[in-house]
Amino acid sequence: MWLLSELLVLFMGQLYPAYMSFKALHSKEAKTISKWVTYWVIFTLWSQAFAIGEFLMLSYLPFWYVAKSASLYFLVREEAAMAESVYQQLLPTFNDVEPRVLLAYERSRELLKGKLEGLKAPAAEALASAKAPAVEPPATAAAPATPAASEMRQRATHETDSPEVD
Repeated sequence: MWLLSELLVLFMGQLYPAYMSFKALHSKEAKTISKWVTYWVIFTLWSQAFAIGEFLMLSYLPFWYVAKSASLYFLVREEAAMAESVYQQLLPTFNDVEPRVLLAYERSRELLKGKLEGLKAPAAEALASAKAPAVEPPATAAAPATPAASEMRQRATHETDSPEVD
């Protein structure tokens, strides 16, 4: 039943409305465009409500998927205009919440802007160091790392300096 419900959501709830929205945008009729934009707003709320319901394991209730599919059918059905009706009922709530949402958005934007400003200097330094040319090692050999390496180097130079004895 879950698979059938998800297929209905995909085809009836997303693909068909996407096609109709595409047609509405090309027709440039304000009423049709408004209808499909309203649908997408309500569909988003609908899908979030059912996602929360499934998270709370309400999907184990009998007829959960039937209710999900039926509600989507009435939401998409053009003759019923259910999306517009739901939108009109939720509009006062949207109007009450909108100033608080915008305030929270502005506060979070300013907070992030401040955090990003603080990251600009370290990021610029990291980029500058990444672009800097590699430093060549000095032409002279470095000091040996271990006493054994030092001893081997001395033997090698001593053998090349002394003449061979037969």
